[in-house]
Amino acid sequence: MVQIFLDESGNTGEDLMNKDQPVFVIASLILDETACAELKEKFFRNVQARELKHSRLSRNLNRQKMVLEYVDYLSKNHHLVKLNVAHKKFVLVTRAVDILVETAAHQDGFDIYEKGFNLALCHIDFYTMPVIAGEQFFLAFLERFQSMIRLRTVQEYNSFHSLVFKEHTDKDLSEILDWFRAGLAVCGPNVIRTLPENSLDLAIPMALKNMAQCRASVSGKIHLIHDKSSAMSKEAVIWDKLMDPELTPTEIGYDRRRASFPIAVEQTSFEASQDRAGIQLADILAGATARYAGWISKGEPETDEYGKRLWVVMQDIPVDPIWPYPQFTPEELGTTGPNAADPIEFLARIIHETPKH
Repeated sequence: MVQIFLDESGNTGEDLMNKDQPVFVIASLILDETACAELKEKFFRNVQARELKHSRLSRNLNRQKMVLEYVDYLSKNHHLVKLNVAHKKFVLVTRAVDILVETAAHQDGFDIYEKGFNLALCHIDFYTMPVIAGEQFFLAFLERFQSMIRLRTVQEYNSFHSLVFKEHTDKDLSEILDWFRAGLAVCGPNVIRTLPENSLDLAIPMALKNMAQCRASVSGKIHLIHDKSSAMSKEAVIWDKLMDPELTPTEIGYDRRRASFPIAVEQTSFEASQDRAGIQLADILAGATARYAGWISKGEPETDEYGKRLWVVMQDIPVDPIWPYPQFTPEELGTTGPNAADPIEFLARIIHETPKH
């Protein structure tokens, strides 16, 4: 059975506006515990602590060097690694488009996922709204949307509604907001009543993508090992259902953004990090990735020398990002292929059929 160790960094639940942790990372290592113990000894033998954590290693220049040597090794053996990175503010834009714009477009018979139109719209909104309306308006848009989805009160709905429907003299801004106005007009307050719980939480969706990518490169049975202190461990019943080898074979997603089920993880264990070298090494990889991705999201500040050096040594490791890019035509996004089954409907059905624990 193939062992895969998985860990995360930057998990702030549904708070995607957290200033200190602007990105979320899922990292997995396709290595067994024996090989991980050997890597731990090779790169971190001079660290006395039984449990390695990137948050602690990153505070010391000598230990930063150890981390850099470790991730440089992984960059030369990147077949062992799967990384998923999310820019949290951009995720909020994508969720606003998914929840509001898609609903209105669907009612009019228009599939916004066709050829990646939804992604193009998200990129346009992310880059143009701060320029046209100002950074303060853009942040207020994200904050009020997040509060509406998290708190689900009429007061938060009205707060977001009033911001979106406020009259603006700028024609371009009004055209951007019209997409969201249409969604609010169609959904009304039901938008805060019908969404599933934790609709903004990234942990399970991104871990799901990560394991789908692992499955594409691994044959045979998989034993996934994750830190028992993680938020995902609280959703173990749902996770096991999503990993069920007996799920009906189904292709879900759009164009290049597709995944095949069943992912078929035979066993998932949530274990103590201090007892597993593999979890510790996954933690270091996730934390290092979050640091360099955060460095990029903050405008690549010269004051963060460690973030810059991580970026240099990790460039060869493939990353699956949810990240804003200035290129957003279907050709540039690689979204010109055919669609498969609707992933939201497929996953919602599985979760709905899963008994509460």
